[in-house]
Amino acid sequence: MFLKDYLKKIIPVDLLGLKNLNKFIKNSVSEFVTMKRYENQKVINVLQNLDVFEVPWFTNLSKTPSEIEKKSYIKNRRLLLY
Repeated sequence: MFLKDYLKKIIPVDLLGLKNLNKFIKNSVSEFVTMKRYENQKVINVLQNLDVFEVPWFTNLSKTPSEIEKKSYIKNRRLLLY
């Protein structure tokens, strides 16, 4: 619990978004802490759990309406899959 609380204080919410930050702290940090001596944690495993469309600074980069429509379509389709 100490490590999770500490990470919540030092990682800004704007970096990953609130949902992604909670997923990162819950899944990735717990996995890292319980790893054995010779196990490796890859960045791709961490990134697979994050939702790119929930990152605030990344979603604001696109300005065209067609890109926004594509993102909302993909986001809605993801919700149907989960």
